[in-house]
Amino acid sequence: MDLIIQTGSERKHMLYSMGSHIIMRQLQPEFVSRPAILARDFAGELSGVYTKDTILYSYITLNDSLILRDITDNVPIIQLNANRHHKYELASMTVFKEQIILIFCAYDPTDNIWTVKYITHSPVRNTFGNHTSSAANENSFSNNVSASANRDSPSIDALTPTNANTILEAIPYRPHFSVLNTNAHLMLDINSDGKDYLWEITSDFKLVSHNDINETLKQQSVWQLDKIGSLQEDVDMLQQASSLMMNKINSLLNENEQLRNENTRLQDEGSRLSPVIKEKEDKLRALSDSLNETQKALTIREAQIESAKKQYNELMDVAEKYRDEAIKWRTALMSK
Repeated sequence: MDLIIQTGSERKHMLYSMGSHIIMRQLQPEFVSRPAILARDFAGELSGVYTKDTILYSYITLNDSLILRDITDNVPIIQLNANRHHKYELASMTVFKEQIILIFCAYDPTDNIWTVKYITHSPVRNTFGNHTSSAANENSFSNNVSASANRDSPSIDALTPTNANTILEAIPYRPHFSVLNTNAHLMLDINSDGKDYLWEITSDFKLVSHNDINETLKQQSVWQLDKIGSLQEDVDMLQQASSLMMNKINSLLNENEQLRNENTRLQDEGSRLSPVIKEKEDKLRALSDSLNETQKALTIREAQIESAKKQYNELMDVAEKYRDEAIKWRTALMSK
């Protein structure tokens, strides 16, 4: 959402978002200032007003908190921090009777309900309007704003007012609201689930309902009954889930008992078989020793056989030589 805020007869300021940044430029007929970054945690709902010589702006942060700041100071004027019970979704700001009226919607994710509230703030006059219109001064002003915006972020203990006024609460459906400021009257129209609720903030800052009280109470009763019905459904679902979980636990306990019994049986069986196993191991060890002795004897016999073979071969060689020699002698004698 882009905001064009009139800050002088020929001077305007434009506030716009780019990603998670809020950026400001000053606009004049023949001059546009350099961009100044006002915030780096923007998520939505940018709103701004010009009052008492300064610009105030509000927005929802990336962590669902609500911030109200002056453009010349990075420290929040108001900071409503999100937590597990409150997240801020909608916000709008207007000036009424020289007071800042910040209207916002808080969502409770635990109970899934919305609440519309508003806060009043008295702005302090700033020297913003005393800046000249020259390009040099405007650039200097933009640099000052950018430097202020780039300071360290405030701590979690930044001002969080406790005087927020509740307009409509325990809304089970996400509301939408519009603000009509006539300077004499400040009207707020809230729409939720197709129903409209009209409220007025008076000049003395009292909250007045322009709704039929009985109808409002009836609708809130319907919301409460719907909420009770929803809670009962949640209880029923939780009971069913609890029953399933108990069945699963019982099944696991039974399996665990069976495993324990099986382990005991195996331990008993192991104790019974232990002597038998030891006897078998002893026999196996004796057989192993006997096999080793037999292998040693076999090795010796193989060596003896090899030695006998060698001697036999040698004797055969000598016998063949003697035979050949005898044949020679016999042949020689017979030839004579």
